[in-house]
Amino acid sequence: MKLKTLLVLSLLFSVPTFANYEGDDGDEKRRRRTSNKKIGLSMNFLGLLSDDLRFDLEYCFNGESSIILTGGTFTIEESFYDSPDYYTSNNYTVENENIKLSGLLLALEYRYYTNPSRDGNDGFYFAPYLKYRSISSEDNALMGHVPFYLSDYTQFMSEFDMQADLYSGGASIGVLWEAGPGFTLDLKAGIGYTLVKEISFTNDFNPRPQNEESYDVSNLDWRLGISLGYRFPI
Repeated sequence: MKLKTLLVLSLLFSVPTFANYEGDDGDEKRRRRTSNKKIGLSMNFLGLLSDDLRFDLEYCFNGESSIILTGGTFTIEESFYDSPDYYTSNNYTVENENIKLSGLLLALEYRYYTNPSRDGNDGFYFAPYLKYRSISSEDNALMGHVPFYLSDYTQFMSEFDMQADLYSGGASIGVLWEAGPGFTLDLKAGIGYTLVKEISFTNDFNPRPQNEESYDVSNLDWRLGISLGYRFPI
């Protein structure tokens, strides 16, 4: 009888112990989810290879998630080809090769850290994003045929620039380290796809039907970054 009484008392006293342990673990998880509010600013140094500047403004609203606004410049090179309506004329195919398009980008990213440390907002992460890019050529960099002819059916040509507005969506993965009072090193890579594309031309230029597909830019959006930054607790 005494043995049964001791077993019952032992179980009764052990329940609060296990409950407190589980509660402490739950409190730690809740703390990570609700604390660690920070604002970070970083620069992507990989963009300097193409003479671009890109900055990230980050708001860490708990220890596992953050919102990042990216802004900066964007540069690509494309090639465009324009042929006349009549190949028997003296107009040959115009090759607009390695045309530089530059402009601005703006991206909004949600970042989820899969297994952050006690300090939160670090380690491996997954980040879906939306991006807008506005890019164009300069100084009448392109040349193409227009529907006006001389008596020998030679087509006139026009000099013009092109403008492209691209709306993309995609996802990135990466890893972030935070050291010292708030310095960060962020490595990331990702890919997206253009969902909406709007292309226009200056000087009232319109591509001939056989050339419309030539005046296009890639739908793929690559994201690469090596960023250094600093976070401020709030």
